[in-house]
This record gives sequence, C-alpha cells and structure tokens, in this order.
Amino acid sequence: MKVNLNLKKSKYYLGIQFLLISLTVLFLRLSLPDKKTEDRKTALSFSNQNISIQWLEYEAEQGKTNGTIIGPSRTYYTPEAEASGRRAVRLDATGKYVEIKSTKEANSIVIRYCIPDAQAGGGIKATLSLYINDKYVQNLNLTSKYAWIYGNFPWSNKPSDGKAHRFFDESHAFIGNIKEGDKIRLQKDAADTASYYIIDLIDLEKIPAALEMPENALSITSYGATANDTTDDTKALIDCIKDAQSKNKIVWIPTGNFNMNTMAIPIKNITIKGVGMWYSILSGMFTRFQGIGDSCKVSDLAMFGETDYRIDESPDNAFNGYFGKGSEIRNLWIEHVKCGFWIANYQNKTDITDGMVISGCRIRNTMADGVNYCRGTSNSIVEYSHLRNTGDDALATWSQDSMACKNIIFRHNLIQLPWLANCIALYGGIDHKIEYNTAADAVYSGGGINISSNFKPAPFGGTISVIGNTLIRCGSECYITPTIGAIWIFSKDSNIDAKLNIQDNNIYDASFSGISIHGPLHLINASLLNNNIDGAGTKGIYIEGNANGSTVIKDNIIQNSNSENFRNDAGQNFILN
Repeated sequence: MKVNLNLKKSKYYLGIQFLLISLTVLFLRLSLPDKKTEDRKTALSFSNQNISIQWLEYEAEQGKTNGTIIGPSRTYYTPEAEASGRRAVRLDATGKYVEIKSTKEANSIVIRYCIPDAQAGGGIKATLSLYINDKYVQNLNLTSKYAWIYGNFPWSNKPSDGKAHRFFDESHAFIGNIKEGDKIRLQKDAADTASYYIIDLIDLEKIPAALEMPENALSITSYGATANDTTDDTKALIDCIKDAQSKNKIVWIPTGNFNMNTMAIPIKNITIKGVGMWYSILSGMFTRFQGIGDSCKVSDLAMFGETDYRIDESPDNAFNGYFGKGSEIRNLWIEHVKCGFWIANYQNKTDITDGMVISGCRIRNTMADGVNYCRGTSNSIVEYSHLRNTGDDALATWSQDSMACKNIIFRHNLIQLPWLANCIALYGGIDHKIEYNTAADAVYSGGGINISSNFKPAPFGGTISVIGNTLIRCGSECYITPTIGAIWIFSKDSNIDAKLNIQDNNIYDASFSGISIHGPLHLINASLLNNNIDGAGTKGIYIEGNANGSTVIKDNIIQNSNSENFRNDAGQNFILN
C-alpha cells in the first residue's frame, strides 16, 4: 500500500545499555527485510561520482564463491550486522574463495575483511592470496590489531569482557593493471593461516600518477626524514615546517612511509602537500596535527595511526585543536586514529575555527568521530568525502559549552557503517545544512541523520536544512530509547525551536522507523515535506509517546512499512499541522 500523507489536526557518554528489549522489538529486529540491493547499488554509484578520487565497490556476496554467504542480519554483536548490505562471505578452509569481475580499469585494491582476534586480544597477522584471471599475483597482508573490541563503553581489548564487536578492518595494495572483465579472486591458500576470513567488499580503483614537487617547496627528506625504515621522522617534519614558514614555502612529503612517534605536529599558517594519498604516508602513534592558528592547508597524503582503544580525554586525533580562519584539508586518507577531526579550542572561547573546508577525504576505521566541528566552529564544510566504520558520529557538529556552531555544511558525502552513533548528527547550533549525502548501514545507537539537543549543546537557531539525502538501512537499536529512525529528531536537553526543514530525502529499508520524533522537550517550527520512505522495519513516520510540540507533515510518500505507515503515540501533546 502506498500512502500520501497530508495530515491536518490529527555524545558522548554512553550509559548502561538496556538489559531488556521487548519481545516485539526483538522479533522485528531479527526479521527485518534486506530487499533494497538494487536501490543501494544505484545510490552508492551515484554518490561515488561526487567523490574526488574514484573507485568501484563490489559486494563480496554478489560475486562468485564456494565459501559461505552470511546474513542478512542486523543483530548487534554479529559480523553480519557490521557488513555492508548486512551480508558477507566467509572463507574457512583451504581453497575457499570469492571472485568478482572488474567492470572498469584499475590498478589498486581495498578489501574490507574480518579475521579472528588473538586468544588474549591484541590481534593476529595473516595473509590472503590474490589471483587475477586464475593466476596467483601476491599475498595481501591483513591484521586484526585494530578490530575486535569488548565489553561496555568505552570498551577494552580483552576478550574475557565479552560482547565482541567492531569486527572489520581494511587492507589496500597496488596490484598492477586491471582491465575491464578481469577476474579478481581472494582465496584462502594453505599458507594463509587465519582460521577464517570474512570478506565484506572489494574496492577497485585506478590511481593517477604521483604529483610532482612544486618549485617553491621544501622536502622533509632535506631535514633528515628517511622513508620506509624504523627511524622517527617527527623532528624532520617540524624543522621543515619552521623553515618553510620563515621562507613562505610549501612543506613537501615525498613518496614513502614516514614515522611519527614523538609528538603531535603543531601547525599554523603553513601548506603541507604530498605526492598523493596512495604514495605519501605518515604513520605511527603520533600521526597527528595540532591546529594552533589560521590558514593550515594540508593535502594529498595518508595518515595511518596506531589507535586501537578509546580514551575520550586523549587527543589522538589526526587533526585536533583550532584552525583559525581559512584552513583547507583536501584529499587525505585517514585511518586508525580516535577521530579524524576534532575541531575545537579548549584553552579559551575566543580562538575558534572559521571557514574550514574538508574535501575529498577518506576517513575510515576510527575509534570515535570521523569529523566533529565543535565548540563555536563556524562557516565550515565537509564535502565530497567518504567515511566508513567510524566509532561514533561519522559527521557531527556539537555546540558544546554553550558555544554555538554556525553555518556548518555537510554535503555530497558518502558514509557507510558507523559502528556506533549516527552517520550525520547536529547537536545544537545555528543555520546548519545537511544536503545530498548518501548514508548506509548504521549499526548501533545511530540514525542516518540525527537532529538532537542531547549533550547540553547551545540551542538550535536560524534555519536547519536536511535536504536531498539518501539513507539506506539506517536507524538502529539505541541505549537511549529502544529504537530510532533513519532520521531521528531528539528534543532532549532543550527545545528544538529553530526552523527545521526536512525535505526531499529518500529513505530505503529503514531498520525500524523511517523518521522518528522523540521528546521529552518540545519540537517547534519543524516541517517534513516531500520525503520518500520506501521500506521500514516498523513504522514509516513515528511520533514517540514522550514527544511534545508540533510539526507540518505534507506530501510524504510512505510504502512497504512492516507495521504502520504513520503512528502518533503522543496524542494531543504533539500536533500535526
């Protein structure tokens, strides 16, 4: 049944998780549909064209395999629930394989995989064999060091604590020239010693040639940095930055892997460039930039940290601090840090970030947020970026300590599989925009998009716009309330009384409700206009019983809900205009 609704008058501190969820909710969770494969493929392909570096994504379960396809399931604490599309392929014996056929030229591969943890935690290393057109090419090196966490928030690396999750990590490699139609096979051979391999997806990409060093640049190798060895290159990078600042030159990171093991790198009024994100690599425990001023410009390199735990007080973020006016971060690849970006100054309330641009970045496999524009950050953007497997909100702005963030824009991003919290979240602030993003497969305690006054932010003000986004298999169970919608409005610590416009969004195969509105405080001046909800595990639009306030609901198309297309459990406390 299709219903056109035009109705009149009708962060971050997890508490103790719910010990009991009703049998009804449990049944619905275990029987959720996963029928939107073609819709999902179309949406992801469309969004990939908006990202600065191109790749094609192949779901393992859609390939040829003699392994075992696991899923679909959204049951928390299972690998299937954390897999793209909630399905994957398990290889658990010699000779088991999964094979896909390339539909475009490529020269590199990324695989998203799960292998077992060590018995006492801390991970294992293993290889997996790569074949192209039935010919062995090379081993791919895998590790579970950065996966597998246990217990309750903020978790541990101890298997004895139980509740294992965060199963997946990624490996990448150059693999030579791949032609359209070539067969790419991942196979467990006798020398591949992990007891099993779960393959979620394969990304194939044609990497462009390395960039050339600009004439006005200073290379860190001229200051003592040496690539691809065990020496610490932190001092060389700091010395190069100081000299470049004094001479008004660019800092150049050449091809190679450089170790950052001493301290975070303070930056202001500096441009740092690499050869490209597949070529120039900063790695180590202190792979971090500490913003202390205006005009920080960093581009075309990778930052691979060593974080395998979460301590909220620790600043082990790829970019931390404040970045003044006019900072630009472009074409970076960031993994294995706590946050990709935590943008805030905790020394005072005057030095804020204004006009920051994050564009064309990949942020994957973090222990917490992908990007959080926090504590007064204004006029700043994240665009054309890809975020996958973040351990908290993939993209967020938090008006912490009554410091309102203003005019934050999240647009044209592709987000997959945050394993805790939301794909995109706004916690207070003024005049924010969430536009034309694609988000898929939120795992736990997160919606696709969350508009929230939780965590005591400065109140919302101005106009908040949520327009033209595509959300696929979003919404989840939650420690705050049993279930949340793909779009989740939560009036927790203050009224949401800014003009809130949720319009022209497409929601496919929501885990529970398509859109849910929660109290206990008031939602005022909101409108839900022309949204398309196709498939919901429970209700299309759900007004929870503790909601208060009102909203305009007009011209929304709702179909294929498992329970009801619309329900208002708040009665007269929530007025539909």
